[in-house]
Amino acid sequence: MEKTALVIGATGLVGSTLVKQLLDDKNYNQIVQFVRTPSGINHPKLIEHCIDFADPNSYQDLVKGDVLYSAFGTTLKAAGSKEKQYQIDVTFVENFCKIAKNQGVESLTKQTLPLNHGKNCSCNRCNRTCGFNFG
Repeated sequence: MEKTALVIGATGLVGSTLVKQLLDDKNYNQIVQFVRTPSGINHPKLIEHCIDFADPNSYQDLVKGDVLYSAFGTTLKAAGSKEKQYQIDVTFVENFCKIAKNQGVESLTKQTLPLNHGKNCSCNRCNRTCGFNFG
């Protein structure tokens, strides 16, 4: 059965590698990536939506697929403050996940670097994003 994969955080180190793997995966007939700025990637299986993650109402109707992959995140240096980093790492991901769940997306897979917080993380910061259960 062919599926549609949704990807947030598609332009970072982990996300760009993930998108390349998904484009080669025969189980997915379509990859939909949600980005802040154009990636420049052209592929017949790829659909790209440039969105404002701070405005969920502007993109909620675009969130349609089977599986959501999140490689979304930033560093404190890139964000500029702990508050902005929290907004990007937690708030934006939570908002997107809630929309995905409401739109019928079946599951979320959180992709991280091996030494970063993973799916079994129990810290306060990750517990909110890694702990989504769509079932």
